[in-house]
Amino acid sequence: MNQSKLYYLTVGNSEVRGPFSLELLRKSVVKGELNADVLVAASGDADWVPLKTLLVSLPNIQVSGHSRKRSRNSDTQSVFSFLDHVTGLPSAKTLPWRQILKKCFASNSEADAETIFLSGSNGEAVPWVFSRILVGGFLAIAALYWALSAFGNLKLIPGFFFVGCVTVPLATLILLMELCIASRLNGYHVAKAVVVGGLISIIFTLVLNELPVVSNFTFTPMLAGPVEETAKLFAAIFIARNWVKARQVQDGIVLGAAVGAGFAMIETAGYIFESFIVFHDDGIFLDWHGAIGTLVIRAIMSPFAHVLWTAVVVGSLWHASKESDSKLNGFFSHVFLRIFIFIVGLHALWNSPFFCLFRRIRG
Repeated sequence: MNQSKLYYLTVGNSEVRGPFSLELLRKSVVKGELNADVLVAASGDADWVPLKTLLVSLPNIQVSGHSRKRSRNSDTQSVFSFLDHVTGLPSAKTLPWRQILKKCFASNSEADAETIFLSGSNGEAVPWVFSRILVGGFLAIAALYWALSAFGNLKLIPGFFFVGCVTVPLATLILLMELCIASRLNGYHVAKAVVVGGLISIIFTLVLNELPVVSNFTFTPMLAGPVEETAKLFAAIFIARNWVKARQVQDGIVLGAAVGAGFAMIETAGYIFESFIVFHDDGIFLDWHGAIGTLVIRAIMSPFAHVLWTAVVVGSLWHASKESDSKLNGFFSHVFLRIFIFIVGLHALWNSPFFCLFRRIRG
């Protein structure tokens, strides 16, 4: 048996999730998160077989109803335990990183890349398009910086910062799109969520910040957590209000990542402007070091901040309201509230005085 293969599994009547390693599927069965009778197929294989036929030679398989119930109850103690069960996405530890790295350096056709922008497409089993966006963006930044140094044309400055603001959030979004191969969102949906969702969430954030309960609060920077996460969540709900075919958890993850990416791009542009143009009594000065430092810190944090935060929050709401046509019903789910509060806490911690001081020192 080749345990290095990746497998897809069927959920319900038609939904396909994966790919997963055989070891991950085994652990899911042991924990009671997965039924051993589920049908699976190896990547590139059209034959579907019961998972238990692949696990007969592996130890520690316990699939009794009592074991499943006990494991499920213990797993609910973890804030992110439900994600492994409902999203169909492997955890970071189980991703085939060697295969991803190999695919990123391989020669791939443009037709392969286009599949991730098609609605209902199974896409690529191994992500790689995100790496081209990331490397291409970094090369563009380097080229623009060289051109600025060589020719001194200040008209290149907005382009330099624009590419810097977009590259990492966009690459992170593309990575999540490649992982969420069961998502029904196409390129138009994602582009709309990035542009319109990002704009709406920024405006909604500004409106909330003007409320007395926020503007008069002593620890206003930390209130960015509940304010901004609420704004992005409602922007995602507004964008997808008529998307009846985008109600699966992976749809919510991609939608949230797109709104988070749009928000991150606009916010980063604002922070760069604030750190680049310095007003003094003697005039206006351009602070290159401050602007580039801000850009670097924001780029490093992008994969772990707005894009991922919003993807998790919206994905959890989509899961909580999967039995209802209205996403508002999911707000009362303990699963969603637990995830939302946790993400808000992470965001507030990032805006806490300690991390603000750290960013100023690094900048």
